[in-house]
Amino acid sequence: MMRVWIFYPIFVLFLMGGGIAICYGIAVTTGSVQRPPIWPTVSETGVCTPARGWFTMFLTWGSFFILASVYCYYKRIDKELVAGYSPNTRGYCSLESVKRCNCAALIFGVFGSIGVTVVSSFQTNCDKLTTTNHFAGALIAFISLTVYAWLVAFVSFSLQRLSCCDKFWATTRAVLAVLATASFITFVVGFGLDKKNNINPNSNLTTIAEWIMIYLAILYVFTLVGDLKKIEKVKMEFDLIRGVSHQEGDPLLIYGVNLPSLNQA
Repeated sequence: MMRVWIFYPIFVLFLMGGGIAICYGIAVTTGSVQRPPIWPTVSETGVCTPARGWFTMFLTWGSFFILASVYCYYKRIDKELVAGYSPNTRGYCSLESVKRCNCAALIFGVFGSIGVTVVSSFQTNCDKLTTTNHFAGALIAFISLTVYAWLVAFVSFSLQRLSCCDKFWATTRAVLAVLATASFITFVVGFGLDKKNNINPNSNLTTIAEWIMIYLAILYVFTLVGDLKKIEKVKMEFDLIRGVSHQEGDPLLIYGVNLPSLNQA
C-alpha cells in the first residue's frame, strides 16, 4: 500500500508555499499590488480576482493537509511513547511531560489550521466585519503555529535518542522555531509602528517579516516528513452498534468510527 501520509507535509509546501507565490505573481501581473521594492502583505495578493479564488483554494486545501500532518505526527509520537519510552533513562524528560507536550502540540496545530481556513475565507479590504475576521484568523494561525513549533521542537529533542526523531530534524525544528518567533516579534513591532505613524500600506519591515514568518511555518510543517515516513500503515476501523429505534422492535444501525491507529515501520 502506498504510504500517502508521507505526502501530506509535501502538499502543504506546494499548495501554500507555491500557491502564495503564484497568487503574488498574478497580483503583480494584473496590477492589484505594487511591484518591488514595495512589498505587499500576503493577504493583499489574494484580494482581487483572479488571484482571489486561487488564494482561497490554495490556503483551504493547505490547511487541510496541515491538520492531517499534525494529527499523523501526534499519533506517531504517541505510538512511540507507548512502545519504547523509558522515563528512567538518563537525559530524558519525564514521560508525562512529553505526553502533555505532544497533546498540547496537537491542539495548537488544530487551531493553527483553523486560523488558516479563516484567513482564506474572509478577505481583507472588504467590510469591517470581514476584515476583522481575517485578522483574527491570521492572529490565531500565527500564534498557534509558533507555539506548535516550540512544543514539537521540545518533543523532538526529548526523544532524539530513540528512533522517534533524528538529531537533524530536532535541530532544524529548533532553529526554525527561533526564526519564526523572531519574525513574529518583528511583525508585531513593525505593525504597531506603522499604526502609530499612520503608515499605509504597511512598511516593508512589517510585510517582509510576515512573508518570512509564513514560509518558516510552511517549512516547519514540511519537516514532519522525517517522522511520517516511519509510519508503516494507517488502519481505520468501523464498528457497528445495534440499537433500537423509537418504534419498538425496529432495529436501528448506528455507525461508530474509530480514529485511525498507526503502525510504525
